[in-house]
Amino acid sequence: MWIESNPQLCGLMSWLSICSIHKDISDTGPRVKNQRISLDEILHGEFQPNRFNGSWTSDTVLTFRNGDGALVSYDVFTKKLTNLVINTTFRTYNVYGTESYQISPDLRHLLLTVERKPKYRHSFEGKFKIYDIHKKHAYDLHSPGGPRSLLQFAGWGHRGSQLSVVWNNDLYYYNSVNAVPVRLTNDGESDVLFNAIPDWLYEEEILSSNKAMWFSPNGEKLCFAKFNDSKVDIQPIPRYGSELDPKANQYPKIEQLRYPKPGRPIPSVELFVFKTLPKEGDNSFPSAVVVKPPQSLRGKEYYVTIVSWIDDNRLLMNFLLRSQTQAVLAVCWDHNRKNSDYECAESQTETSHTGWVEINDQPLFDGERQAYFLPLPVNDGANGKFLHVAKISLATGERDYLTHGPFDIVSLKAYDKKNKFVYFLSTRENAPGEQHLYRVKDTKDDDKELECLTCDIGSGSANISDSPADLNVDIECSFVDAHFNPTADFYVRECLGPGIPSVALVDVVQNNTVVKIMDTNDRLRELVEIRAMPQVRNFSAPLTDKYNAAVRLLLPPGLRDEEIIKYPMVVDVYAGPGSIAIQERFVISWGHYLASKKNIIYASIDGRGSARQGETRMHEVYKHLGTIEVADQLAVVRYLKSMLHFIEEDHVALQGWSYGGYVTALALAQDSETDPVFCCGISIAPASNWLYYDAAYTERYMQNPSVNVGGYETADLTRQVDNIKNKKFFLIHGTLDDNVHYQQSMMLTQALVKKEILFSSLCCLITSVSFLLKKVWQGSHEKRRPTPIKGTSFPACGLISTGRWRASLINVSTPTTLKRSAS
Repeated sequence: MWIESNPQLCGLMSWLSICSIHKDISDTGPRVKNQRISLDEILHGEFQPNRFNGSWTSDTVLTFRNGDGALVSYDVFTKKLTNLVINTTFRTYNVYGTESYQISPDLRHLLLTVERKPKYRHSFEGKFKIYDIHKKHAYDLHSPGGPRSLLQFAGWGHRGSQLSVVWNNDLYYYNSVNAVPVRLTNDGESDVLFNAIPDWLYEEEILSSNKAMWFSPNGEKLCFAKFNDSKVDIQPIPRYGSELDPKANQYPKIEQLRYPKPGRPIPSVELFVFKTLPKEGDNSFPSAVVVKPPQSLRGKEYYVTIVSWIDDNRLLMNFLLRSQTQAVLAVCWDHNRKNSDYECAESQTETSHTGWVEINDQPLFDGERQAYFLPLPVNDGANGKFLHVAKISLATGERDYLTHGPFDIVSLKAYDKKNKFVYFLSTRENAPGEQHLYRVKDTKDDDKELECLTCDIGSGSANISDSPADLNVDIECSFVDAHFNPTADFYVRECLGPGIPSVALVDVVQNNTVVKIMDTNDRLRELVEIRAMPQVRNFSAPLTDKYNAAVRLLLPPGLRDEEIIKYPMVVDVYAGPGSIAIQERFVISWGHYLASKKNIIYASIDGRGSARQGETRMHEVYKHLGTIEVADQLAVVRYLKSMLHFIEEDHVALQGWSYGGYVTALALAQDSETDPVFCCGISIAPASNWLYYDAAYTERYMQNPSVNVGGYETADLTRQVDNIKNKKFFLIHGTLDDNVHYQQSMMLTQALVKKEILFSSLCCLITSVSFLLKKVWQGSHEKRRPTPIKGTSFPACGLISTGRWRASLINVSTPTTLKRSAS
């Protein structure tokens, strides 16, 4: 039998047998001694760690909010700490998050967001104030539309206190905070033509930002994008208003969202450069030059995914064809140097024959601005392609890879011009969930030594300065982020897990030595120590001869492997292409609550299509969404049920959001009718047919519907609902969802009703439905013992009302003699 010779099975069985010999026979007290996690603690963010909240404002000065909330600056050489703005100033203007304030390049002013009206994922309309740090005085940023108008964007440039703002889809420029704004564009049109801010598609799928403008390094030029949605189809979104004001909401208001879908027109994009920005007192309307794409792309549909200034005169841009199977990196500049248009010349072309091309990272440039660096795929023999650090000559286009091996580069962080090191974040071989900081020498030598700067943290061999007494902090650090100063000789190191996160300042020149601990999250550490945390188990499960799945289980704190007590299990699924669920980050989520408080096993699975393990594995789902990734979830859970005796076989649920909601419903539909893996599923805002989703995302993985008719039909959830009739199915969606529209759930509902399939459904007149999880999984008030809600199969698909393990829920202090009650 194939299972008997499987190495993953041997490892799992060894784990079970090893765990079974560690029974503490002297344990006659309460099974779980610490207080269990409450749902309110999860919902209120009590387990959220402090992150690094600052930035480098010069080569030597780091600016950040300290533990008291004051804005301070720290000089890494003099070690002098200077108070800039006290916490009461931020509180006075209701400025809390790091995204709510920006410090000017001359360090004299703060731009404060004092009112915020969210629009989509990144965008908002807001009011802003300027705070003079030296005069300790705040005043309103003058808006082109008057004092009551809301701006769509406001941000500093790269010199002095220059500013750019967007109002009514037009771009304005301030030479300084006190200057009169100069209008740079005059053709903006609401929901149709966007200047310097993205439309919905670019904001959500391409730029992941609320701005589309880029100042040159010296601040004398400004490049911006213009998006034209006039040919993009409209997705109507009804807004019903409040039931408390029926007169004002007698008729719903319809939001007209320009939302391109597969096979339909997408927005066009043009790039412009203001080569000479207005000086103080110059209110004349300046002219912009056009950035012309490479000749090979003219007349074709494409996306622009990278805009980066190489120096003060040249741009590096990435043009991604609509099919997203080919990208063209181009260098753009004014060839005639006579204020003429920028012409783009091809530097590199990247093509994929097995899937999609993704080039979104901002590049690094060498000291002489003669080459740039990007993570690009390269073949690693039989292992397939992995992302590695590529150096590309700006003059010749020659490509040289500085790294090789079966691991993926995650992002580039800094270039050390003096010592010629490239710093980057990467996974480790066979450890896709880890993320470490590495460096490699920028050299043409064949034998390039790769140095990991964070792999030894927590092992006792990391370098620690012995001057401050508080530096010897016991940390577990397998997932790192880094923030370098401009000269790349210092960086702020964030250890993000799996232990309690910490933030430290590191001198990379002095043997990678920690010189200052900035935050150790002591409050969070103390809270975790007094809570009954789930047991975390990580292992592999077999999929095919070629692939394994990564599995993580959060087990109830009172679970003992040697006992026969069985527990229900919830599988949390996303499984979208290029996603990864299991990482070595510190996260305490509502899954931890389920395991700790409700004694529910919580599982996550990374199967085929997941990221950070090379292109071959990730591209397995190409053109075939809704097949392989669903089969992997089913196969792995069936494997777990067969191998782990403490899983209650008849009480395994699946839940997912967005793509995960799609996979949840498909798993129920594709599950065995006679021997089902899952008893129920909760789909939150699921896709049901990819023809209804946005073009950029869908065509990346499925291509145009005209060339992949069979793939779209196979992926159509509404055609596969027959087998859901034997399962408990709960469908949740918000009517104002601008991403996965309520249309998706309505079409799924229609298919279920036509098949006479009973299911539970909940819709709400909001965008986000995250708060509903409290009602779905809580069951009854936290202060009372968990009892089932009568007359319904929910909350928790009936999991928290099953009599087989009710005793283990109610009697949380039950001793080791507890036996599973009879059926």
